[in-house]
Amino acid sequence: MLTKLIQIEDWKLRTEGRYHYQENIQFCRQSRGSLEESLDHLITAFDEEYINLDQLTQMRSQYELCLRLLNGYISYLMKRKQNG
Repeated sequence: MLTKLIQIEDWKLRTEGRYHYQENIQFCRQSRGSLEESLDHLITAFDEEYINLDQLTQMRSQYELCLRLLNGYISYLMKRKQNG
């Protein structure tokens, strides 16, 4: 689970070097998939009693914030791509 969170941060840093909108959009979509996998891992960790409900709730809030930010950034990139 920690590995996934580190991967997401690593991918976020890699987007800074992407200059073409479509490439950056695709990269962010792949990152969004990894973020969703992380939520699945968190739910599994809760089901297997590695984390408690409070921890799951807190991490799910962080997941939702991350997802909103990522979706907003993808929307921004798509608008920039359309407007040239």
